[in-house]
Amino acid sequence: MLFTLLFISGFCAALIHLLFFRELLTAFQSLDIIAGFFAFHVILSFAAGARAGVAFIRSKKDENVLFFSICSLIILFVASLIFIYEIRNILNAALGGAVSLKLSFSFIFAAVFPVSFAYGFIFPMLAQFWQRVKKSSGLKFVFLFSAAGFVVGGLAYSLFLYEALSLRIAALIIILTVVSLGSLLKSEKKKVFLAAIVLSLLFLSDTDFIVRADKKLLEESFKPAVVKDYSNSAYGRTALAAQNNEYFLLSDNALLLSYPDNDVLNSEDFGHIPILHVKNPKNILVIGLGAKYLPMLLSYNVAKIDYVEPDAALMAVMKNNIKRFGYVFNDKRLRIHNLDARAFLKKSTERYDLILSGMPSPLNLRLNSFYTKEFFAEVKKRLAENGFFALKLPGRMAFSSFIMAEINLSVSEALQSVFNNVKIIPGTQNILIASDGAMPYRMHIKKRLADVQETTLVMSRYYLDDKMDTEKTRWLVKELKKVKNDDLLNADLNGRAMMRSFLHWQSGFSPYLSLFIDKTIRYSYLLIIAAAGFFFFSKSLYKTTSFTASLSAFWLLFAALFGARASNIGIFKWAAVFAALFVFGIISAYLCRKIVNANLSLNKRMFNCELFSILLIAFCCAFFKVFSISPTVLSFLVFGAGFAAAMEFLCLYEIAVFFGRAKSAAISLYAFAGAQTACLLGGSFLILAWGIEYSLFFIFFMKFLIFCRWTDIGRSGL
Repeated sequence: MLFTLLFISGFCAALIHLLFFRELLTAFQSLDIIAGFFAFHVILSFAAGARAGVAFIRSKKDENVLFFSICSLIILFVASLIFIYEIRNILNAALGGAVSLKLSFSFIFAAVFPVSFAYGFIFPMLAQFWQRVKKSSGLKFVFLFSAAGFVVGGLAYSLFLYEALSLRIAALIIILTVVSLGSLLKSEKKKVFLAAIVLSLLFLSDTDFIVRADKKLLEESFKPAVVKDYSNSAYGRTALAAQNNEYFLLSDNALLLSYPDNDVLNSEDFGHIPILHVKNPKNILVIGLGAKYLPMLLSYNVAKIDYVEPDAALMAVMKNNIKRFGYVFNDKRLRIHNLDARAFLKKSTERYDLILSGMPSPLNLRLNSFYTKEFFAEVKKRLAENGFFALKLPGRMAFSSFIMAEINLSVSEALQSVFNNVKIIPGTQNILIASDGAMPYRMHIKKRLADVQETTLVMSRYYLDDKMDTEKTRWLVKELKKVKNDDLLNADLNGRAMMRSFLHWQSGFSPYLSLFIDKTIRYSYLLIIAAAGFFFFSKSLYKTTSFTASLSAFWLLFAALFGARASNIGIFKWAAVFAALFVFGIISAYLCRKIVNANLSLNKRMFNCELFSILLIAFCCAFFKVFSISPTVLSFLVFGAGFAAAMEFLCLYEIAVFFGRAKSAAISLYAFAGAQTACLLGGSFLILAWGIEYSLFFIFFMKFLIFCRWTDIGRSGL
């Protein structure tokens, strides 16, 4: 039963941390930067717990400690889950409102630390328990069986648990943990007590009670509003909340639309101005989150509107509340497609007079994928002759901050790289319209408005004159020309607009922090010079290799995660897949070390490991550059990163045997530092700021320097 206990502990660890990742990312509005913060705190907490566990077992030898430690883990898990749902309530964040970056970092630590610390604390105890039972060293067996459980847990989550209710997953975790504990007990009374807990949870999980309890827990994030309907999906959580007879539809706590519309001016602007540019519009395509514009578009004499929204769960919540929102999903001219926008554009044979992207600002890589030159190229193929494409970006009427200007310039340059004519209409929300045909004069636009004037609330010929004032447009164009950064074109692999949107969004909380991060990004190229100096002046190649191996492994893991995000596939599903593959790569290296390293000297093994890493990165860079981001190639990258890093550490620890225990401790310390650097510096900022392509180049550069050092010493051997 000891094997089962180890396996289940790893399985539950995967489920707990993947569940926490889903809930925290949702609580903080699906910002990709949260992934780096989360991993940083998980590694830090686990390492601190493991260190405390090692110190504790030297003085305590009671086997009951393990039992009580795992019971404490269950209690901490439940408490942390409740705390995550309370975060927005504690911060008093408005419905759909943002949260400060500094507070996000602190609250993620508070949510993650207890459980991860407990797992780290238990890990050395499991190794000691194995040693007592099996009379042999148990660390490697504890690692292998726990890691195998983690892999299976990650795959199970990716297949069918990423959409499950939070409390249902929590119940599963508690059931598995209690069952595994039962194998350690000798008391029949305790076994009966635990069996009663398991049976109760099994019964409740299969009833409506768990659904109502989960909804009640979710409402903690929406106080004082009440949750009317909600659904989880691979893209996040969609929730319909009500307060004071107002209804709000939110995705990952970001407001999509409200009823009555609390942004009616901007809604009318984007719902009417783009279509007024089209003469006799017949076929229209609306891409994602544009439901509130549908009534306005259908007021025109259009023949058909295709509405593309990949998140079927979001559409289900909207359709279930058609009467409440009053939208027009039953109109015969409207066709709904639950497909990825690019997949739909490639599959469709239609030609559209107008394509409207209703996506919010590119605050994360998923949204950014709708603002890149590659996406615009796909859009252009589906436009009719002289057809128009429109999107919206943050604006400001009183003055223009340089970050806002950079966002608009980044997307404008991407549009200009695809379309012959690009027009920007200034306002609190800037509207960008692109076409290969000529832009109509304002007099023609006002004439077309007259046909639907009775259906508008504020839109009129006088409003249009003010909105499209020539001087305002010249002023905004002049502001964009002031931007001195020449490398802003937004692309899939280099999301320039995404990081600027994030900084613009956070400037409302801490302008100085946004400016500091912006300056850091601008001068981050100095990091390459610092890295080169670190390699050439480092006194210990082993410490340097350990740091780089850990840094590159986690850096590539984040690059793959963000690559999947940029290709607009489900973040929660693929995060679980990548976590499982990364750990599976480590297990594979451990199991294959003797086969791979047969009859090879240590320096030759290190040379092969570094060569494999370089070829892996080079292959992925070439593939993404020539083709596109592929989940299969990203999976191969993650597995290869885990495999190569594990092989390097096995060699490094074998080398450390010749130098004593102190050298082994130093290698572990530098590996920890490398992982934390990758999480906080790479996963939280630089991969997002540089883009996936340049981030892979940076790791390639670092691994190449290490490769050269090991090649140089390879002649003399070890």
